[in-house]
Amino acid sequence: MFGRIQTADLVGINGLRLINGRREMTEISITWSIDDVLSVRPNLSREQASSVLMHLQKHHDATVGRNWDVIEAACDDMFNI
Repeated sequence: MFGRIQTADLVGINGLRLINGRREMTEISITWSIDDVLSVRPNLSREQASSVLMHLQKHHDATVGRNWDVIEAACDDMFNI
């Protein structure tokens, strides 16, 4: 699977646990930032980009996920761009 690792190898990795001398991934997290939103729509303000992130969090559809197309569509829907 992942092989043997030292406890020190786990520092800074969320969701990675050492179980019986083997590492196991127990969760993952993908982070999107205001800068990601602004890279899609640079004409938005930081406040508007923050609103897009809040909208994406509130209306997350796990069957679609979050990706560049979803961010772009949210910007279009929210700010008619």
